[in-house]
Amino acid sequence: MVSEIQALLILPPLAIGRCGSSADPMDNYEAVPNADDPAGFRKLVPAETLRVDPATGEIREVFMPAEVRFRDAEGRIRPVAPFFELWAQFAEDGLFHPLTADHLAEHGLKPADVQWRVRVGNHKAARRTGHAADKVDADTDLFGDPAPRTLTGRAPHFTPDGAIPLGTVQYLLPNAAFPEMRLRFTPAAGKIYGPTLPAGTAPDPHVAAQVYDSEHGAWGKHIDDPGDPSTTSPPAIYAFSQNPDTQKPTCRGYLDDTCDGLIEAHLTVDGQALSAYARIAVGPPDFAPDSFHVRTLADELEQILLGPEVAEPAAPEEIIDVIRRSLETIRLMNIEWFNNVQIVDQNGQVSASAFGDGANYGQTLELHARLMATLAGLNAPVDSPQYQSALRTLRGIAARMRAYQQTADFTTAGRQLMPALMRGSDDRLLALTRRQREKVGSRQ
Repeated sequence: MVSEIQALLILPPLAIGRCGSSADPMDNYEAVPNADDPAGFRKLVPAETLRVDPATGEIREVFMPAEVRFRDAEGRIRPVAPFFELWAQFAEDGLFHPLTADHLAEHGLKPADVQWRVRVGNHKAARRTGHAADKVDADTDLFGDPAPRTLTGRAPHFTPDGAIPLGTVQYLLPNAAFPEMRLRFTPAAGKIYGPTLPAGTAPDPHVAAQVYDSEHGAWGKHIDDPGDPSTTSPPAIYAFSQNPDTQKPTCRGYLDDTCDGLIEAHLTVDGQALSAYARIAVGPPDFAPDSFHVRTLADELEQILLGPEVAEPAAPEEIIDVIRRSLETIRLMNIEWFNNVQIVDQNGQVSASAFGDGANYGQTLELHARLMATLAGLNAPVDSPQYQSALRTLRGIAARMRAYQQTADFTTAGRQLMPALMRGSDDRLLALTRRQREKVGSRQ
């Protein structure tokens, strides 16, 4: 019986890669809470990983890494290189399943009939200058073979031979052991590229190559206009030098090899053209894998999919996870800087600084441990003392959580709400998503 292919889907619909110069991509791992230290760092546990033969474009095996390593033997950072898998719907309004070589053969098709296309860009410079000619874009065009494709980023304001490699992609051809259709995106090395320099100027040791034509583009001379509503807060979030004449920060014209864009898959079945797409985003390496941020992209997507309301009391682990991440966020901050007491003179200049009566981080960790131990009582019977104690603690936490309408409240009382000492977008204070707050308050 022929499995009629009704529609295509790429999973995951969104993946995040991380730059790295190692030829050995990062293995899979999980960051799980430490049962022996609930308020402490998460444990990094190896997870099953696919081993790819880049020469043939085939998956050779599933293996379990012996340990979690973020650098290779030479000390180079291992990139996070996500996989994208093509799924198909075989009945109208039916479930999606991985598309295999056998499914294609039933329609007289081959794996090469699946055509991929990847388009990515780095528009950071164009975002500041407002010039479309500063957009760095790369496009593989359609392909259906396993040869690796380099995403060569170019811009109209680049030199004639100037280019930035924004990563590589490879179609992983199916085999008997792994018959699914997959594509792998391997991010770039994480290098910096710069503008052309005047003749006789010493090369910039920070850049891998001079790719931006300073004679035609203005990125290397860019200065943020404080009155421009498109600028960000804080301003000048790019490498700059202080101009001695204007006393303003002037951009150094640096460009990096991060990017984001679209992964496309196309297949014609019995004369019907089907397609699907997913998104890829690439950022710098993350060296805080054992601590999660209190508000993540996953929280935003969950609220989009399920709404801000929680119909039933949230599961204890969902509530505890929100609180745990709020404590973990503290480890991502420079606590010593926030505890630093600065003495400012009458001219507004910092004349001295000292570590005064700031928060004692060691004592804070002990407090966090007791807090997590108390919240574990949410798993106890509702009529038990442990549950009632956890509920009282949870009510106190919920009363201190900032609502999204309070992000512009910079009074002392407003700044003391949780999450504290954290900036959101456009220089506002940070608030949890409405769904996160609803979870914490769902057992009131």
